[in-house]
Amino acid sequence: MKTAQGAQTANRQLAAQLESQAQAYHQLQTQSTLLEATNQIIQAISGTLSFETLPAQVVRQVEQALDDWDIYHVGLFLLSTENADDGNDRAVLKAATSEAGRLAVETGYGMEVNTESPIGKAIIRRHASIL
Repeated sequence: MKTAQGAQTANRQLAAQLESQAQAYHQLQTQSTLLEATNQIIQAISGTLSFETLPAQVVRQVEQALDDWDIYHVGLFLLSTENADDGNDRAVLKAATSEAGRLAVETGYGMEVNTESPIGKAIIRRHASIL
């Protein structure tokens, strides 16, 4: 009886370890893909001298580099203190790959930087966000 219980306990522990290793492997694959994408983006835009065209090039390169992820929309927000309430920073959409995003760029879409939105959180944490 004790041997059967011991075997069951060992099996559960092995299953838990395998699950943990599978999750770690998936995280490493994701990080590797993102690092590859970052390298591709940097190589593609490194020769860009015009700040006006840089945001559009960045979003196109991100979309291409992450094509396997079936990403619907890539947007690039930059900080601006213009038109900000109370002098707080605003995140202004400067480039986008979707039609709706491009329309938002044309209208000057932006939002106050705070922890209320994923965009604000990403800026505050200084970490790109994939939603």
